[in-house]
Amino acid sequence: MKRAFQVCVGQNVTLRLNGLPDFVDAVGHWSLPDKFVNQQTNYSPTCSTYQRNDDLLAITGHSHLSPPCWYVNKPGGTVGVNVILHFPNGQYASVAAMGNINVYRPTLSNFHPMLNFFNWDSPVLHANMSWMVTVNSKYDGYIGTTQLINASGMNYYNTGGEFKLDGSEIYGEPNANGPVKYVVANPSTHMTTLLDTPHATALPCVEMVATFNDYVRFKPNGGIWVTLGLVNWNMDGAACIITGTTKGIIPPASGPVDTDAFPLWLYNL
Repeated sequence: MKRAFQVCVGQNVTLRLNGLPDFVDAVGHWSLPDKFVNQQTNYSPTCSTYQRNDDLLAITGHSHLSPPCWYVNKPGGTVGVNVILHFPNGQYASVAAMGNINVYRPTLSNFHPMLNFFNWDSPVLHANMSWMVTVNSKYDGYIGTTQLINASGMNYYNTGGEFKLDGSEIYGEPNANGPVKYVVANPSTHMTTLLDTPHATALPCVEMVATFNDYVRFKPNGGIWVTLGLVNWNMDGAACIITGTTKGIIPPASGPVDTDAFPLWLYNL
């Protein structure tokens, strides 16, 4: 095991004990610093996420490798392993080793709300929301946004008080809003933009009331999607053909708030 090394959040990490003689069996445990996940699990029928499971850090059998894990945030720190080895001659030996993990996490900057307005084009009520943010990373990979929606209203999505996935996991995939390949050497790839235009038809009236949680995410090459920040926005619109009255409130998007939480949803829209 190296004495010290750096990993990027979302990068697949597997540790090993090097220089061991042949052995037939091993019992022990890895000790890893926060903040990592090491088990993929299904949160719901449509949502796959990751969690930490320390039971998986146990060493048994003939392996000197740790299970795969993925760091989602700093600080990193000391890695430890203690293992009892059983050798072919029947003897046993206790081995302990330590190392250090430095965790690198990209940052967000230059958040810019661009569009936020309603448009009534009878019989259709349109909402328009757009924002942009810069991702700063020294690792290549992909960037994108996972959008969850909690909506109510007449003649519009009603999620029953729950957040549901709006579209695909990376919003807009595979269209322009979908994953953007992040190339460190190419600054034009460092921005991710969300453009959403929810709309509904008045029959004869319509209400569009919703809250949106936009998880800005990064995936290093060969890794998993991790969250860098959360952008929030909401809308409250209504229109009626009979009376000709309209209401449209959609403030600029706010954020991003620093978080490493995985987006969780029960169902897709």
